[in-house]
Amino acid sequence: MKNIFLLLTFFVGILCFLFSCKTTNPGPVNQIVTSDTSSTTGYLTVRVYDGNSSVSDATVDLFINYADANAGVLLLRGYSTSSGYVDFGYLNYGNYYVKAQKDLKSKIIPVQVQAKKRLTYNINLN
Repeated sequence: MKNIFLLLTFFVGILCFLFSCKTTNPGPVNQIVTSDTSSTTGYLTVRVYDGNSSVSDATVDLFINYADANAGVLLLRGYSTSSGYVDFGYLNYGNYYVKAQKDLKSKIIPVQVQAKKRLTYNINLN
């Protein structure tokens, strides 16, 4: 009888342990930015025009290097507004390549994003 009581107590103890070990999923965690990145980012805007007029709905791609531009491995893609502008927003400072194309016209230019600066580069498809 004593062995059955010990066995039963052991079994209840195991069940209590198993049911108390629930895994909970806390869900997505919001990342809190604790450092100021404004000293390492710049703002890039590109204006596409043909001759003297702005080009709307041009495809403008941003590449990390020239080899990626030739291979079509893009970082970001944007489309020009009716006034010809594409806003790429804040980017880490450094050198990039921008390719603008509309219909059969296309051009690739190097651009440089500088820290703490808001730059606009013009691409003439003519």
